[in-house]
Amino acid sequence: MVNDLHKTNGRVLLCLTCDVEDSSVESLGLIKETSNRHKAPITWFVEPRLCREPAALDLLREYCRQGDEVGLHVHWKDSLDVGLRNVSTEQIRTELEESMHLLKPYHEPASFRGGGLCQSTAALQAIAERGFRFDSSVASALDEPEGWHQGHQRIPPLSAYYPSPRGYDVVSHDGDERLDILEIPVTRGMPAPTLWCNMLEPDITPLSIMKLVFQQYHIRRHFQPLVIMVMILHSWSPERRGTMIRNLDRFLEYARSRKVDFETVANAGNQWKAVWEHQPGIREALLRQGFSSGLRTQVPAAFIKLAVFAYSWRQDPKYYPKRIISVCRNRGKVGRSP
Repeated sequence: MVNDLHKTNGRVLLCLTCDVEDSSVESLGLIKETSNRHKAPITWFVEPRLCREPAALDLLREYCRQGDEVGLHVHWKDSLDVGLRNVSTEQIRTELEESMHLLKPYHEPASFRGGGLCQSTAALQAIAERGFRFDSSVASALDEPEGWHQGHQRIPPLSAYYPSPRGYDVVSHDGDERLDILEIPVTRGMPAPTLWCNMLEPDITPLSIMKLVFQQYHIRRHFQPLVIMVMILHSWSPERRGTMIRNLDRFLEYARSRKVDFETVANAGNQWKAVWEHQPGIREALLRQGFSSGLRTQVPAAFIKLAVFAYSWRQDPKYYPKRIISVCRNRGKVGRSP
């Protein structure tokens, strides 16, 4: 067990994911060309309607043969207006079946992502029952009361976790009942304001902030056997395409210099399961090891959080006073079911 611990301790996996929401072969080609330069496979979360676009579908099939992954990407119809939590379970199941009907003849996906990073307990249960093994539809502490109506306030900044049947945002601990699907959140900096800009998202996040967020997670390699980071980009937005490609290229070069391994979401999830589920005693060993190694990381981790805090405050000065009030009101509710 000790030998196994040393083999895995310090590994960092970076999953490059792309939400494919249009059929622009040019955009897909630019993203793939950039990832190839750094030998980084991509998980393409594809909207099912694109199965009617032969050119884009043939291109994605070729990318899969090169080691990429294709997952399903569904924008639930009413979630933008009322929030996914208020969409009926029957409607969720119907939309999921319609989506799988379009995609399954071409591909059997293992990974899922909801549009707008929306998720609910009912939707996650339906996704798990449909055979999906991995979900990446949430981001830690992402709260958007308007627009997509997300409320991921209770999700901790973990690499992955098994959700409890009590809630998609409730972590199932050892021995607890759990849903048969692994949640792998999109990586987000902490402290995490409402802004999307402190995620690993080259479409809108400045390169300097992506590096800070990367450091927050990368530093955990000292006291965790496996760290997973998930970055997200989109195939649309041609007006930002040049900035996105430049940020992506520079960030992947930076990540490669920090000795991370690039993986698809499914491969990263399977490795996470292998580390945490198939090595008896590894948790206890990590706890003992974490005390000494964790102390060495406190100062740099605090600096990184302060830098993200300062940038976020400049972007939205009114956020943190409101957030402090919200935390005080909800004190003690973390980890409970809705």
